[in-house]
Amino acid sequence: MRVLMIVQSIYLNDPRVRREAELLAREGCRVDVVSLRNEQEPFLRIVNNVRIYGIKLGRRYGSKFRYLYEYAAFQVLAAFLTVRLTLVHRYDLVQIHNLPDTLIFCALFPKLLGAKAVFDAHEAMPESLRIKYGLSEESRTTRCLKILERFCMSLADHVLTIHEPIRQLFISRGIPAGKISVVMNLPDPGLFRPLCDKPAERPLRTEFALIYAGTIAERYGLQTAIKALPLLRADIPGIRFQVYGKGDFQAPLERLAVELDVRDRVFFKSPVPHSDMAAVYGSADIGISPHENDLFGDIYFSTKVAEYMACGLPVIVSRTRVMNHYYTDSQVAFFSPGDYNDFAKRVFDIYLNPVYRRQLIQNGLKLCEEWSWAQEGRNYIDALGKFGRRRLLS
Repeated sequence: MRVLMIVQSIYLNDPRVRREAELLAREGCRVDVVSLRNEQEPFLRIVNNVRIYGIKLGRRYGSKFRYLYEYAAFQVLAAFLTVRLTLVHRYDLVQIHNLPDTLIFCALFPKLLGAKAVFDAHEAMPESLRIKYGLSEESRTTRCLKILERFCMSLADHVLTIHEPIRQLFISRGIPAGKISVVMNLPDPGLFRPLCDKPAERPLRTEFALIYAGTIAERYGLQTAIKALPLLRADIPGIRFQVYGKGDFQAPLERLAVELDVRDRVFFKSPVPHSDMAAVYGSADIGISPHENDLFGDIYFSTKVAEYMACGLPVIVSRTRVMNHYYTDSQVAFFSPGDYNDFAKRVFDIYLNPVYRRQLIQNGLKLCEEWSWAQEGRNYIDALGKFGRRRLLS
C-alpha cells in the first residue's frame, strides 16, 4: 500500500502523525509525508522507513493575516508537490491532517487517480479560530468556517478525530456517524514509562517541581499555576514550576511572575524532542494541565496528562468537559479551571498526603496499561479497514 500524508507542521515534532506513519511503515506500506521543515533540514530524508518531503516555510506567531499567509502558502506548495509525487507513485491512500481543513483539496488529484482520502481532524477549525481570534458563535466568519469544515469532510472517504466529544460535535454538524472514527492521542509505551521500578514509593525531594510541556498560550491556563505559587512557597520551600515549550504568551507570564515575586520559582525552557520527554518528566513531582474551561475546554484533550501518568507522575487537571469524560477523581486531581486557590489546594493535597499521592500514581499507571497507543494503533488500522483498505494492510 502506498500512502501519502500531508501536515502543516514539522513531522518529527508531531507525535500523532509520526506514530501513524511509522505504524503503517511497519505494516509494510510505503509512506511518504509532506510537511514543514526547519531551515537546516534537507528537502528529503528517511526516518524509520518514512520518506519526509519538507517544505521550508517559516512559522511565526503573529496576526491573523500572517496565519492566513502561512496556510495559503503551504497549501499551494503542498498541492504542487502532491501532484508531482502522485504522478510517480500513484498512491492508494492520502491522509490529510488539519489544520487547516482546506488541505483536503491537496487530495483531489490523487483521488482522481483512484486513491482514497482520510481527513484526520486534530482540531475543530471553527472552534480553534474562534478561540484564537475571539470570534462569536453567531459571527458570519464562524458560520462560514462551519460550512467549510462540513464541505472539506464531505470530500474525504473517512474522518478520524481525537476523542469522542469532538466526534459528537462533528456529527451534530451533519457528518454521518459511521464516517467518523476516534483514534486518540495516547502515549507510546515504548517511550513513556517510569524511570524507576516503584514510582509511587519515590520519596519527596528537597525541590518540589511542577511541570508543564506544550504550547505557551493563554488558553492553556499557565497563569493559574503561577498565581498559586505565592500561596505555596511558604509551606513548600522547594516549590518550582518548569515550563517546556514556546508560544506568544511567555512574556505576559514572565511579567506576572515578576509582579507576584515568584520569578525565581518559574523556569521557561526550550522544547525537548518528544523521544526525550520521559526523562524530563522524571525530574518533576507533579504534572499539570491547567487549561481554561471555556470553549477550549470543551474540545481539548491533553495528551500530556496521559504521558505524565505513564511516567509515574501524579497529575493536576482542569475539570473540563473533555477531561471529565475520560478521567475520574481517583486517577487525577481535578480542580476548578481558573481557580488558583483550588489549584494550590490540589498541590498541597499531593505534597502532604503520601497515601493520596501513591493512589494517584498507581491508578494512573494501571490506566496506562489498558489505555495507550498500542490499543489506539489497532483502532487506526481498523478505521482504515472501514472503507475497504484492510486487504491492502494485510
